[in-house]
Amino acid sequence: FVTTFSSQFAKMIEVPVLPWEKIDWSDERVQKIYLDWGVFNTHKQQLDIAANYYDKSLELKADDARALVYRSLCKRDIAQTEGALEDALAALGE
Repeated sequence: FVTTFSSQFAKMIEVPVLPWEKIDWSDERVQKIYLDWGVFNTHKQQLDIAANYYDKSLELKADDARALVYRSLCKRDIAQTEGALEDALAALGE
């Protein structure tokens, strides 16, 4: 719940919670969930959404080679060739 204040009274506003936010998942589990959502959206050709999920996954584990490869392929498909190359090289450890 988030509390907001009006000029005279405080009122409660319920903020929507994503299903995986209801459980206190470890960062490792959340990172894998984001990666899975990225792969799911890639298969649906929703590449901007997929790239966002890959970014969130890599925020939690920047050296995840699998996430870097998937994001590289996604960036290639949306014509971000320089970013795709950087991710591919990072996945190789170069």
